[in-house]
Amino acid sequence: MLDPRLEAAAREFGTRLAQTRPLRELHEAQEHLAADEGAQRLLAEWDQKQQELLDRQRTGRPITQAEIEDLRQLRAQVQNHPAVQAYQDREQQVQLYLADLLAVISEELEVDFMALSQAAEP
Repeated sequence: MLDPRLEAAAREFGTRLAQTRPLRELHEAQEHLAADEGAQRLLAEWDQKQQELLDRQRTGRPITQAEIEDLRQLRAQVQNHPAVQAYQDREQQVQLYLADLLAVISEELEVDFMALSQAAEP
């Protein structure tokens, strides 16, 4: 069982971390993406077409080069949509921010959390 003081400190850290600029901006970009009907329509179409092709592939039915090209073009549309780009940019910024934060914590505590998390993965 986790020491109650350590648990309280971890919760406080999580609360404060969620309030940092990179995480707030990611949350805002996520909300903007969710509210953007055009982006949601493209993402839904992408998911549907990708799933259809995967299902066909699993059952041994052929996929044409034209279908693959259509999926690539749709992926490009999704990736070039401003709301999707903004979300991906913010997500990348958060990943870099968290990596830096993890390095600082690891250094301060003299524990390599990255190595610990990789060792814990199945």
